[in-house]
Amino acid sequence: MLKSNKEKTIDPCDQIPESIVQAITKKVVATQQEEMKKHQEAQAASMIQTFAEMLSEVTGRSLINHGVPDVMIKSLKADIEEFFQLPLEEKKAYA
Repeated sequence: MLKSNKEKTIDPCDQIPESIVQAITKKVVATQQEEMKKHQEAQAASMIQTFAEMLSEVTGRSLINHGVPDVMIKSLKADIEEFFQLPLEEKKAYA
C-alpha cells in the first residue's frame, strides 16, 4: 500500500483502469473454459476408446434390449453368412 502526503492509504488496485481489469478477467475465464473443454474432450475420447476396446473383446456376443426386431437380426445374420460364402471377386464388388 502506498501512502500519500496526508498519510492516506492508497490501494494500488484502485488505480487500475476498469477496462484492464475486465480484459484480464475475460482472458482468465476464457483460458479456464478452454482448459475445461480440452479436459472434457480428452475424457470423451478415453470413454470412446474404452467402449471400442470392450466391443472388440465381446466378439461373438450380442447386445440385448436394443429394440431391433429378432426377425431383422436373423435376416442380417443370414445375409452376412451368405456374403462370406461368395467368391472373393464378388465380395470385392461390394467394397
